[in-house]
Amino acid sequence: MSRDVASVGPDAPVSEIVDLMEKRAIKRLPVVSDGKVIGIVSRSNLLSALSHHVGEIPLSVVSDLEIRKRIMEEVENKAWMLDVAIDVVVHDGVVHLNGTVADENVRAAIRVAAENTSGAVRVVDNIRVVTPAADDT
Repeated sequence: MSRDVASVGPDAPVSEIVDLMEKRAIKRLPVVSDGKVIGIVSRSNLLSALSHHVGEIPLSVVSDLEIRKRIMEEVENKAWMLDVAIDVVVHDGVVHLNGTVADENVRAAIRVAAENTSGAVRVVDNIRVVTPAADDT
């Protein structure tokens, strides 16, 4: 028996329970309310609950910065990217494409690259097609 017993309240967050179990190297924690033990939570309880939600937890969450990086890597070395001035801004997975291009096909290619990027939730295409002025020399 231990003199320095660890316990949690009935509203303790799971993260607190896990941290306490890890810190103390224990497998079970009493749940106490008003000085009385009202239950016990064990590692197996936590694993069982986690196993029921495994399909709901995303295996990887792609950061906005990573989404932007992937889009830029996809388009930056293409021959058609010459004379293209674009900016890619990503917020909460929503990709905002801004800037100008000289051809509608280039605009579409950039938009498709963004739409096909893993983690992109939606693409807002603000790219303008601007045809170069004819040289009058």
